[in-house]
Amino acid sequence: METIEIENTDLRAVFQPEWGGLLSALTFNHPAKGWVDAFVTEDQEPAAFKKIPFFGCFHMVPFANRLIDGTLNGSDADYAFPIVFEEENLAIHGTGWDKPWQVTEHTATSLTQMHSWSSPDQRYRFQVQFSARLQGASIELDLTLENLSDHVLPMGLGFHPWFSDIKRSKIRFDERLRVNRESPWNVYPKPDFDRLPAAFVPIEFDGLDAGFDDWTKKVHIDLYAKGLSVEMTSSGALDRIHVFVMGQNDRFCVEPVSHKPGDLLDPGFLVGPGNCVSGQMNLSCSMI
Repeated sequence: METIEIENTDLRAVFQPEWGGLLSALTFNHPAKGWVDAFVTEDQEPAAFKKIPFFGCFHMVPFANRLIDGTLNGSDADYAFPIVFEEENLAIHGTGWDKPWQVTEHTATSLTQMHSWSSPDQRYRFQVQFSARLQGASIELDLTLENLSDHVLPMGLGFHPWFSDIKRSKIRFDERLRVNRESPWNVYPKPDFDRLPAAFVPIEFDGLDAGFDDWTKKVHIDLYAKGLSVEMTSSGALDRIHVFVMGQNDRFCVEPVSHKPGDLLDPGFLVGPGNCVSGQMNLSCSMI
Protein backbone atom coordinates (compact mmCIF):
# COMPACT_ATOMS: atom_id res chain seq x y z
CA MET A 1 0.00 0.00 0.00
CA GLU A 2 1.33 3.45 -0.90
CA THR A 3 2.86 5.40 1.97
CA ILE A 4 3.82 9.04 2.54
CA GLU A 5 6.57 10.12 4.93
CA ILE A 6 7.46 13.28 6.77
CA GLU A 7 10.65 13.60 8.80
CA ASN A 8 13.20 15.78 10.51
CA THR A 9 16.41 14.89 12.33
CA ASP A 10 14.51 13.57 15.38
CA LEU A 11 11.35 11.87 14.06
CA ARG A 12 9.95 10.07 11.04
CA ALA A 13 6.21 9.59 10.51
CA VAL A 14 4.68 7.31 7.88
CA PHE A 15 1.07 7.54 6.66
CA GLN A 16 -1.19 5.31 4.56
CA PRO A 17 -3.83 7.57 2.97
CA GLU A 18 -5.64 4.64 1.34
CA TRP A 19 -6.06 2.92 4.73
CA GLY A 20 -7.98 5.55 6.65
CA GLY A 21 -5.19 8.12 6.52
CA LEU A 22 -3.45 5.91 9.09
CA LEU A 23 -0.35 7.16 10.92
CA SER A 24 1.23 3.74 10.42
CA ALA A 25 4.65 4.36 11.99
CA LEU A 26 6.39 6.89 14.22
CA THR A 27 10.12 6.38 14.79
CA PHE A 28 12.44 8.33 17.08
CA ASN A 29 16.14 8.91 16.42
CA HIS A 30 17.37 7.51 19.73
CA PRO A 31 20.86 8.79 20.65
CA ALA A 32 22.00 5.30 21.74
CA LYS A 33 19.81 2.91 19.72
CA GLY A 34 19.23 4.62 16.39
CA TRP A 35 15.71 4.73 14.94
CA VAL A 36 13.20 3.06 17.27
CA ASP A 37 9.43 2.59 16.81
CA ALA A 38 7.04 4.29 19.19
CA PHE A 39 4.03 2.24 18.02
CA VAL A 40 3.25 -1.38 17.28
CA THR A 41 4.58 -1.99 13.77
CA GLU A 42 2.74 -3.42 10.77
CA ASP A 43 4.83 -6.60 10.77
CA GLN A 44 3.67 -7.54 14.29
CA GLU A 45 0.79 -10.00 13.95
CA PRO A 46 -2.10 -9.54 13.77
CA ALA A 47 -1.81 -6.39 11.66
CA ALA A 48 -5.58 -5.91 11.49
CA PHE A 49 -8.96 -7.35 12.38
CA LYS A 50 -11.94 -6.68 10.11
CA LYS A 51 -9.74 -4.01 8.48
CA ILE A 52 -9.25 -2.19 11.81
CA PRO A 53 -5.49 -1.47 12.10
CA PHE A 54 -3.84 -3.15 15.09
CA PHE A 55 -0.69 -1.04 14.64
CA GLY A 56 0.28 2.61 14.31
CA CYS A 57 -2.32 5.21 15.25
CA PHE A 58 -5.69 5.63 13.55
CA HIS A 59 -8.32 8.35 13.81
CA MET A 60 -11.83 7.84 15.18
CA VAL A 61 -14.58 9.95 13.58
CA PRO A 62 -17.42 10.79 14.07
CA PHE A 63 -17.38 8.70 17.26
CA ALA A 64 -14.92 6.67 19.33
CA ASN A 65 -15.39 3.20 20.78
CA ARG A 66 -18.51 1.08 20.24
CA LEU A 67 -22.14 1.71 19.44
CA ILE A 68 -24.65 -0.94 20.48
CA ASP A 69 -26.84 -1.92 17.49
CA GLY A 70 -24.81 0.57 15.44
CA THR A 71 -27.06 3.35 16.73
CA LEU A 72 -25.81 6.81 17.59
CA ASN A 73 -28.38 8.57 19.75
CA GLY A 74 -28.97 12.24 19.03
CA SER A 75 -31.06 14.80 20.89
CA ASP A 76 -33.90 14.66 18.32
CA ALA A 77 -33.15 11.56 16.24
CA ASP A 78 -31.02 8.40 16.08
CA TYR A 79 -28.48 7.60 13.37
CA ALA A 80 -27.40 4.19 12.06
CA PHE A 81 -23.76 3.31 11.37
CA PRO A 82 -22.29 0.25 9.65
CA ILE A 83 -22.08 -2.86 11.84
CA VAL A 84 -18.51 -4.16 12.11
CA PHE A 85 -18.82 -6.86 14.78
CA GLU A 86 -21.78 -8.88 13.55
CA GLU A 87 -21.82 -11.28 16.50
CA GLU A 88 -22.28 -8.46 19.02
CA ASN A 89 -24.19 -6.20 16.57
CA LEU A 90 -21.74 -3.34 17.13
CA ALA A 91 -20.42 -0.41 15.14
CA ILE A 92 -16.94 0.67 16.19
CA HIS A 93 -14.68 3.73 15.93
CA GLY A 94 -16.68 5.60 13.31
CA THR A 95 -16.30 5.37 9.55
CA GLY A 96 -12.88 6.76 8.63
CA TRP A 97 -10.44 4.00 9.55
CA ASP A 98 -10.96 1.83 6.42
CA LYS A 99 -11.78 4.49 3.82
CA PRO A 100 -9.35 6.33 1.50
CA TRP A 101 -8.35 9.83 2.59
CA GLN A 102 -7.28 12.59 0.22
CA VAL A 103 -3.89 14.25 0.67
CA THR A 104 -4.36 18.01 0.34
CA GLU A 105 -0.96 19.27 1.53
CA HIS A 106 2.45 17.63 1.93
CA THR A 107 5.76 19.19 2.95
CA ALA A 108 8.95 17.67 4.35
CA THR A 109 7.65 17.95 7.92
CA SER A 110 3.85 18.21 7.60
CA LEU A 111 0.86 16.49 6.02
CA THR A 112 -2.85 17.28 5.70
CA GLN A 113 -5.54 14.78 4.65
CA MET A 114 -9.32 15.02 4.19
CA HIS A 115 -12.17 12.53 4.45
CA SER A 116 -15.94 12.86 4.08
CA TRP A 117 -18.81 10.46 4.70
CA SER A 118 -22.58 10.42 4.26
CA SER A 119 -25.09 7.91 5.55
CA PRO A 120 -27.18 6.19 2.85
CA ASP A 121 -30.17 8.37 3.73
CA GLN A 122 -27.96 11.54 3.73
CA ARG A 123 -29.15 12.48 7.23
CA TYR A 124 -25.66 12.24 8.69
CA ARG A 125 -22.94 14.00 6.68
CA PHE A 126 -19.51 15.19 7.77
CA GLN A 127 -16.09 16.19 6.54
CA VAL A 128 -12.90 15.84 8.57
CA GLN A 129 -9.43 17.29 8.18
CA PHE A 130 -6.43 15.54 9.73
CA SER A 131 -3.12 17.36 9.93
CA ALA A 132 0.26 16.27 11.26
CA ARG A 133 3.32 18.43 11.89
CA LEU A 134 6.77 17.58 13.21
CA GLN A 135 8.59 19.96 15.50
CA GLY A 136 11.80 18.63 17.01
CA ALA A 137 11.07 15.31 18.74
CA SER A 138 7.31 16.00 18.80
CA ILE A 139 4.46 15.32 16.40
CA GLU A 140 1.34 17.48 16.61
CA LEU A 141 -1.87 15.88 15.33
CA ASP A 142 -5.14 17.70 14.75
CA LEU A 143 -8.61 16.44 13.81
CA THR A 144 -11.28 18.96 12.81
CA LEU A 145 -14.73 17.54 12.15
CA GLU A 146 -17.37 19.61 10.29
CA ASN A 147 -21.12 18.99 10.19
CA LEU A 148 -22.24 19.05 6.52
CA SER A 149 -25.87 18.28 7.34
CA ASP A 150 -28.65 20.87 7.64
CA HIS A 151 -29.43 19.97 11.27
CA VAL A 152 -27.65 19.44 14.59
CA LEU A 153 -25.62 16.22 14.78
CA PRO A 154 -23.92 14.41 17.67
CA MET A 155 -20.24 14.31 16.68
CA GLY A 156 -17.11 13.10 18.46
CA LEU A 157 -13.55 12.11 17.72
CA GLY A 158 -10.38 10.57 19.07
CA PHE A 159 -6.97 9.02 18.38
CA HIS A 160 -6.17 5.32 18.77
CA PRO A 161 -2.40 4.67 19.13
CA TRP A 162 -1.13 1.10 19.65
CA PHE A 163 1.82 0.40 21.96
CA SER A 164 3.56 -2.94 22.62
CA ASP A 165 5.09 -4.89 25.52
CA ILE A 166 2.44 -4.93 28.25
CA LYS A 167 4.77 -6.58 30.78
CA ARG A 168 7.68 -4.14 30.74
CA SER A 169 6.11 -0.82 29.76
CA LYS A 170 4.60 1.65 32.21
CA ILE A 171 1.76 4.17 31.97
CA ARG A 172 2.10 7.24 34.20
CA PHE A 173 -0.73 9.72 34.83
CA ASP A 174 -0.51 12.76 37.09
CA GLU A 175 -3.10 11.25 39.44
CA ARG A 176 -5.35 8.24 39.96
CA LEU A 177 -8.33 8.10 37.60
CA ARG A 178 -11.82 7.27 38.85
CA VAL A 179 -14.05 4.73 37.15
CA ASN A 180 -17.16 6.14 35.49
CA ARG A 181 -19.87 3.55 36.13
CA GLU A 182 -22.43 5.56 34.16
CA SER A 183 -20.73 4.98 30.82
CA PRO A 184 -22.74 2.58 28.61
CA TRP A 185 -19.67 0.70 27.36
CA ASN A 186 -16.77 -0.15 29.68
CA VAL A 187 -15.02 -3.42 30.49
CA TYR A 188 -13.17 -3.74 33.80
CA PRO A 189 -10.73 -6.51 34.81
CA LYS A 190 -12.34 -6.89 38.24
CA PRO A 191 -15.90 -6.22 39.44
CA ASP A 192 -14.68 -4.13 42.40
CA PHE A 193 -12.34 -2.00 40.26
CA ASP A 194 -12.86 1.66 41.18
CA ARG A 195 -9.65 3.57 40.44
CA LEU A 196 -6.74 3.36 38.05
CA PRO A 197 -3.37 3.95 39.75
CA ALA A 198 -1.35 6.98 38.76
CA ALA A 199 1.39 4.63 37.51
CA PHE A 200 1.04 0.99 36.49
CA VAL A 201 2.33 -1.75 34.21
CA PRO A 202 -0.38 -2.59 31.64
CA ILE A 203 -0.34 -6.35 32.34
CA GLU A 204 -1.63 -5.55 35.87
CA PHE A 205 -4.94 -4.57 34.25
CA ASP A 206 -5.16 -7.02 31.37
CA GLY A 207 -8.63 -6.82 29.81
CA LEU A 208 -9.27 -3.22 30.82
CA ASP A 209 -11.25 -1.41 28.11
CA ALA A 210 -12.66 1.75 29.70
CA GLY A 211 -12.86 5.52 29.53
CA PHE A 212 -11.97 7.97 32.29
CA ASP A 213 -13.25 11.53 32.59
CA ASP A 214 -10.90 13.25 35.01
CA TRP A 215 -7.45 13.05 33.47
CA THR A 216 -5.21 16.13 33.29
CA LYS A 217 -4.60 15.78 29.52
CA LYS A 218 -1.07 14.49 30.03
CA VAL A 219 0.34 10.96 30.35
CA HIS A 220 3.79 9.40 30.02
CA ILE A 221 4.19 6.03 28.30
CA ASP A 222 7.54 4.44 29.14
CA LEU A 223 8.62 1.73 26.67
CA TYR A 224 11.61 0.33 28.54
CA ALA A 225 12.50 -2.34 25.97
CA LYS A 226 13.03 0.45 23.45
CA GLY A 227 14.62 2.94 25.84
CA LEU A 228 11.86 5.34 24.81
CA SER A 229 9.44 7.53 26.72
CA VAL A 230 6.45 9.12 24.97
CA GLU A 231 4.72 12.11 26.58
CA MET A 232 1.15 12.39 25.31
CA THR A 233 -0.87 15.56 25.77
CA SER A 234 -4.23 16.56 24.34
CA SER A 235 -6.25 19.73 23.86
CA GLY A 236 -9.52 20.90 22.35
CA ALA A 237 -12.37 18.43 22.66
CA LEU A 238 -10.14 15.50 23.73
CA ASP A 239 -10.79 15.80 27.45
CA ARG A 240 -11.29 12.10 28.23
CA ILE A 241 -8.88 9.16 28.07
CA HIS A 242 -9.61 5.55 27.13
CA VAL A 243 -7.29 2.73 28.22
CA PHE A 244 -7.32 -0.68 26.50
CA VAL A 245 -5.02 -3.59 27.48
CA MET A 246 -5.03 -6.47 24.99
CA GLY A 247 -2.99 -9.17 26.66
CA GLN A 248 -3.48 -11.91 24.09
CA ASN A 249 -1.75 -9.76 21.47
CA ASP A 250 0.73 -7.97 23.76
CA ARG A 251 -0.67 -4.52 22.99
CA PHE A 252 -2.11 -1.61 24.92
CA CYS A 253 -3.75 1.64 23.88
CA VAL A 254 -3.96 5.03 25.57
CA GLU A 255 -6.55 6.97 23.57
CA PRO A 256 -7.51 10.65 23.95
CA VAL A 257 -11.20 10.91 23.08
CA SER A 258 -13.97 13.50 23.28
CA HIS A 259 -16.79 11.51 24.86
CA LYS A 260 -17.82 8.57 27.00
CA PRO A 261 -17.83 5.20 25.22
CA GLY A 262 -21.04 4.94 23.23
CA ASP A 263 -22.44 8.27 24.46
CA LEU A 264 -22.36 11.56 22.54
CA LEU A 265 -25.32 13.26 24.23
CA ASP A 266 -23.04 15.69 26.05
CA PRO A 267 -24.27 19.11 24.80
CA GLY A 268 -20.71 20.04 23.86
CA PHE A 269 -20.82 17.52 21.02
CA LEU A 270 -24.14 18.45 19.52
CA VAL A 271 -22.75 20.32 16.52
CA GLY A 272 -24.81 22.72 14.42
CA PRO A 273 -24.88 22.82 10.59
CA GLY A 274 -21.59 24.11 9.21
CA ASN A 275 -19.95 24.08 12.64
CA CYS A 276 -16.94 22.08 13.76
CA VAL A 277 -15.54 20.16 16.70
CA SER A 278 -11.78 19.62 16.92
CA GLY A 279 -9.17 17.93 19.07
CA GLN A 280 -5.40 17.75 19.18
CA MET A 281 -2.88 15.16 20.37
CA ASN A 282 0.84 15.85 20.81
CA LEU A 283 3.40 13.04 21.17
CA SER A 284 6.87 13.99 22.39
CA CYS A 285 9.62 11.34 22.35
CA SER A 286 12.70 11.15 24.55
CA MET A 287 15.16 8.48 25.61
CA ILE A 288 14.92 6.78 28.98
